[in-house]
Parts: sequence; C-alpha cells; structure tokens
Amino acid sequence: MSRGDVPGPGDPAGAASEPDVVVIGAGPAGEVVAGRCAEAGLSVVVVERERVGGECSYWGCIPSKTLIRPGEVLAAARAAPGAGGAAG
Repeated sequence: MSRGDVPGPGDPAGAASEPDVVVIGAGPAGEVVAGRCAEAGLSVVVVERERVGGECSYWGCIPSKTLIRPGEVLAAARAAPGAGGAAG
C-alpha cells in the first residue's frame, strides 16, 4: 500500500511531501498521538471523517453527563433530610 504524496503546510504551490506519520482519527487519542509526534519533530497528517474531537466530545459521554448530572443533583437535594422539598 502506497501513501503517496501529501501536500505539506509550508510547501510552495504544486510541491508535495510525504508525512512521517498518518494518524487516523482526530479523537482524544489521535490528537495526543499527533501532538506528541509533532513535538518529536515528525511531520504529521491527521485524517478524520467526522468532527475533530471524536465521538465523546459531541455524541458520547460528555453531553450526556452535562445533561444528566444537574437532574441527579436536584433529585439529591430534594431528598436531603431537612430540605423540605424547597430545592427547585
């Protein structure tokens, strides 16, 4: 399988370079890998089909926790002894 030539960010028009590393997926792990490789002086290309940040940032765990946790806190406050149901 050939990677072929990929245009580099600083290349003049029409020129191309071959990256040292191709990271598939720009989720949390892909971002870390790409960053570490770049810090090590390697040229990096990141390929992402969806949005940068990965599934968790947009559809997975983070939005659900943001929406679920306030309801859990309110329910706990309402159930606390002496609160008298005053919360919410």
